[in-house]
Amino acid sequence: MVNLPVKLLMGNEAIAYGALEAGVQVATAYPGTPASEIFSTLAELAKEYGFYAEWSVNEKVALEVAAGAAYAGARAIVSMKQVGLNVAADPLMTLAYIGVKGGLVLAVADDPGPHSSQNEQDTRKFAQFAKLPVLDPASPAEAKEMTKAAFELSEKLSLPVILRPTTRTCHVCQDVPVGERIPRQTRVYFQKDPGWTIMPGLAARRHPWLNAQQEKAREFFNGSPFNQAIIRNRVGIITSGVSFNYVQEALDLLEQEASILKIGTPYPLPDRVVLNFLGQVDRVLVVEEQEPVVEDQVIALAWKNKLGVTISGKHDCLVPREGEFDVDKVKDMLTTFFGLAPSVATRPQLPPLPLRTPVLCAGCPHRASFYAFKQAAAGQDAVFTGDIGCYTLGVIPPLNTVDTCLCMGASVTIATGLARVEPARKHVAFLGDSTFFHTGLPGLVNAVYNQADITLVVLDNRTTAMTGFQPHPGLGRTALDQVTKQLDIVKIAAACGVELVCEVDPYDLATAKQVARKAIAFPGPAVVIMKRECVHLVPKRSVFRVNVNNCVNCKICLEEFGCPAITLDGEQVMITDNCSGCGVCAQVCPVAAIEEVQL
Repeated sequence: MVNLPVKLLMGNEAIAYGALEAGVQVATAYPGTPASEIFSTLAELAKEYGFYAEWSVNEKVALEVAAGAAYAGARAIVSMKQVGLNVAADPLMTLAYIGVKGGLVLAVADDPGPHSSQNEQDTRKFAQFAKLPVLDPASPAEAKEMTKAAFELSEKLSLPVILRPTTRTCHVCQDVPVGERIPRQTRVYFQKDPGWTIMPGLAARRHPWLNAQQEKAREFFNGSPFNQAIIRNRVGIITSGVSFNYVQEALDLLEQEASILKIGTPYPLPDRVVLNFLGQVDRVLVVEEQEPVVEDQVIALAWKNKLGVTISGKHDCLVPREGEFDVDKVKDMLTTFFGLAPSVATRPQLPPLPLRTPVLCAGCPHRASFYAFKQAAAGQDAVFTGDIGCYTLGVIPPLNTVDTCLCMGASVTIATGLARVEPARKHVAFLGDSTFFHTGLPGLVNAVYNQADITLVVLDNRTTAMTGFQPHPGLGRTALDQVTKQLDIVKIAAACGVELVCEVDPYDLATAKQVARKAIAFPGPAVVIMKRECVHLVPKRSVFRVNVNNCVNCKICLEEFGCPAITLDGEQVMITDNCSGCGVCAQVCPVAAIEEVQL
């Protein structure tokens, strides 16, 4: 056996290295926690190894670019978070019928908890829905090996294959053996064929083929090393993904033994592997995060084969269907399953965690933008529709300038819908610059086309801040830091037919409020671009302090503007070292009691 060099890799990095070793030729993505590091690592590797990599404008585009490469026989990987798969669902569902020539892997990171997502959807269910094989890694090392296997399986079946890590697998680190990149010998060439053009007749012919591929995938998984059984006694636990690690540790803590079947390929379920395991146990607990994907298939398999095994899990409420698992939670599940006395009395009682309300950063230009529009709309019954990004935190007091938030790009369309039924109110939609390119543009076109009376505010902080400062088409540089065409949001909005388009620096509060009033008063779609770099992209040049001799303690800076750098020292307002030097608080102060200090 060859001794490979070892690297300490995060799970997402390991997936990237797996793709590299598999000879990936095209990598695409849209950033989203917990998946972002998959592509950022691939982008770094692309510079060194010379394959193509891009941050796409959204997940649908990313998948379609990757699919095009795979049509020609190239190996391609596209990465996203679980809600991003909703955006990519349209091409995905038909891509399963069309198939691929080169290996196409979708790395879709799920977020049980959720820690940074608007829902807890389970990508394994999506895989079932799309009829695509899915692999579920339990560790970074396994994630790397599964990535390589996913490319092989994709080409064997001519189907896209989904790799579904969860947050803990994505972000935990492990020593991982790293091999060389395997050069692809396959000629990359798109061979014209009617089979690449989906039509109703073709879809009807391909559906039986797609169903047949499920059984081929199942057969492949029956021989997969990612499914492993450990037989110890007649009590069994079937587990999948990162839960496998929790089960092992919980068994040790409880000093219990059980036979374990680790399922690394949850769909389609490897039937022979599972039947063999069920034949060696009397009762089974299925431990998996989120939906009962494995459990439902195990129950169906046992019923079909008339097995008398008792199957526990989510359906008898021993295993929760919501939230992220950990060792303590799995230990409680096993305690109930084994009929042991709860050990609550011996468990150390942890002190309650301090309340840490999420808040926009000190100096964030979005705070100034929200403040300006709130001031401009004062006295009006305006509705503020929000979107996905840092700026969702505009909902937090004292700003209170986000009344709705649904999904990427929906601020514009929700505002449009509200404007149809509330013509007497003003509706102001906020979204970020990256989100504008993601899915904001179609909503803007629709608003112009249908003459909706809304104001769209693009919070342009010159990055995709929330997911790690990734570039987008408005910045003039690519994922590989190459100079490229810089798309101007002002010109785009004007080209869409918007008759009032303004750009303003939110740190210039007086001008920002003036522009906001003008846009709100404009009858019809208006666009305001609030342009100022994210506070984390620029060095601090000065700070501000409160001149206590001038301060009248009105607390407007604290209670209406709400910068986290402003606090109380007793009854006196003060500014902490968190001050970034934006100076907006000095403009908010009615008595000029806040003054600049040069560093």
